[in-house]
Amino acid sequence: MNELERDWRAQAFGENQFLAASQDLMPWLVLLGVVLLGPLILLIRRKTRD
Repeated sequence: MNELERDWRAQAFGENQFLAASQDLMPWLVLLGVVLLGPLILLIRRKTRD
């Protein structure tokens, strides 16, 4: 059933499944990047001091 709906959306709206999924995930990927950026900066600064 999912494949049928995916095909229908692609034909009716020209919707790309991968593009729609990546747009939904983009805010979470940005948040992950921001959260990981802080510890990464601290790690780099610590290694340059030693």
